[in-house]
Amino acid sequence: SDAAPEPLAPDEASRWTPEVAPAGPVSLVLSSRDERLVVLRGGVEIGRTRLRLRQPGTWTGTHAFVMDAPAAEGAEPRWIAVGIPGHEAEAGQPLDRASIENVELPPAFVAQVLPLLQAGSVLVATDAPILPQSTGPLLRVVDARPPG
Repeated sequence: SDAAPEPLAPDEASRWTPEVAPAGPVSLVLSSRDERLVVLRGGVEIGRTRLRLRQPGTWTGTHAFVMDAPAAEGAEPRWIAVGIPGHEAEAGQPLDRASIENVELPPAFVAQVLPLLQAGSVLVATDAPILPQSTGPLLRVVDARPPG
């Protein structure tokens, strides 16, 4: 469906609906502007949560990371930077401890997401907005359907 998931209600800290996409690669999109983390599986949103930056304004631009290896029991995953335009020099560098510790997420939400992550999972972190009310109208750029 083309319908965007509903935003979190004012009293809703997070939403977790993994059943809407039972299989596929898992990706994360973090927006410091919107203070949200969105979890996608196979391109379908399966969760979103509010987040808090302990030091607001320290995350600037858009950065991409790929998970190097899944987290061992009780450990955190290791994220390696992908050299995207404007940040080519970051390629291959691990996501630093200060950046990880700057993001405060609900522990119960993290516990639901961690088991789904695997080598190759992608994290995009940006200071750009991702919520519908802050990004403008939905625009289909490319799809598999020929023009009518």
